[in-house]
Amino acid sequence: MQTKSVISVRNLSVVYGNSVILKDINFDVYSGEKFVIVGGSGSGKSTLLRQIIGLERPTTGSIFIFGEDLTQAESKKREKILQNFGVLFQSSGLISSMTLFENIELPLREFTKLNSDRIEHLVKLKLKLVGLEGYEEHYPSQLSGGMRKRAGIARALALDPPILCLDEPSSGLDPVTSASLDELIINLNISLGITIVAVTHELSSISKIADRIIMLDKNTKTIIASGSFQELVNYKSNKLVYNFFNRIPA
Repeated sequence: MQTKSVISVRNLSVVYGNSVILKDINFDVYSGEKFVIVGGSGSGKSTLLRQIIGLERPTTGSIFIFGEDLTQAESKKREKILQNFGVLFQSSGLISSMTLFENIELPLREFTKLNSDRIEHLVKLKLKLVGLEGYEEHYPSQLSGGMRKRAGIARALALDPPILCLDEPSSGLDPVTSASLDELIINLNISLGITIVAVTHELSSISKIADRIIMLDKNTKTIIASGSFQELVNYKSNKLVYNFFNRIPA
């Protein structure tokens, strides 16, 4: 595993009103790593991801992206830091009134000065990368759930970000489709050298894709375990962790 840290979270806490959601969170994500955030319902997984990708700011603490302090950055500097991320949202995040071509074209037109021919070439390339070659003129409603997720990944990769964030990528998918999406994530990580940060509760996906995992706990509001899947399956020093990774009911 490479040792270059691409994301560093330091002493992060998130409070909504009087409710503490996350408390004193510390971890690093390394270049080229497949890093997975897990935890039970209400443990703050999606909240943590929103902090990392800049949709929210932490109450206290810092997030460094390639050494740059995202939490203190403003306007153009903040925008530049956030261009390090491509994000697949749980719902795929595609604009329903646009074709796949138009969806993927949008960030390229917005953030680059490429000409139309170059943009067309890149859109087709991104769709081919996720196994959707030839689907340029389809609308999201014409696709299956798994295909929409793939299209969402293609759009997330439009600007060649070094970090791909996935929010519950297997949500709503059948086991076969979920397994094929896991394979795509692994292949993208290998072929592009891209760093993956995923939030998921699907054990089958976690076991396949994760290099390293952190587990959040809704009672302590913090990280209660970290390690490889195999390490956490055998994590007998914490019953919550052991039960989660061995599918033992509470």
